Amino acid sequence: TMSSVSIHGINLLSRIPVRRGPRHKSEMVSELLFGERYTVLAEDGEWLRIKCTADRYRGWIQRDQYSSDDAPRKERGRYFSYDWCEPVRVGDRTTLVPMGAELRGYDGMSFIYADSKLAFHGRVIDSAHNVWTADKMIKLAKKYLNVPYLWGGRSPHGIDCSGYVQVIMRFFGVHLPRDASQQIGRGDEVGLIAAAQVGDLAYFSSERDSDRITHVGILLDRGEIIHASGRVRIDRCDQ
Repeated sequence: TMSSVSIHGINLLSRIPVRRGPRHKSEMVSELLFGERYTVLAEDGEWLRIKCTADRYRGWIQRDQYSSDDAPRKERGRYFSYDWCEPVRVGDRTTLVPMGAELRGYDGMSFIYADSKLAFHGRVIDSAHNVWTADKMIKLAKKYLNVPYLWGGRSPHGIDCSGYVQVIMRFFGVHLPRDASQQIGRGDEVGLIAAAQVGDLAYFSSERDSDRITHVGILLDRGEIIHASGRVRIDRCDQ
């Protein structure tokens, strides 16, 4: 049994499903990517209820997937993996680091876990110095083209609409909430599609309930949108 004191964890696997309830049959509502941190809020048998450090999202993970974070810090991630998948040696095992994973303390060749430096040979984006431009945004967004839609997904192996937007924006140091309905409260509203610019986020409401936001995508030029719907794809957007 874990102590009632705040327990900090870090994901040292490629990705960990975060579920709505403490059972395998419960829906996946999000994912922890490699290097992402969390706080344990409660426990229920083989399950831990956690709060993700980056976006404060809550859900359940398997206890067997927990790794202790020996150096919990409150600052947000700065370095993110820019390759779809890159193997990293952690102790006596190799794990795959997906695009968008956090690499704490990256120095050009390695990053830090506890007192160890882990070699990393993939490409990295330093979000603190990645100045936003329309061209950079489009290039990043298109790297995910044809990634399959996965409810709760945030990786290049499967992603949902709000997870896609959240991960893309983190590369520019913009930290959004997890769900589209939460994200829409950030930023400035653009009333007309004609006034929108490349890189603006477009939110869509449910056909049955116009007050309920259920989808989001990134506007491109020429009246197009790139979004996760079945797969990450480009569609016309002229509404």
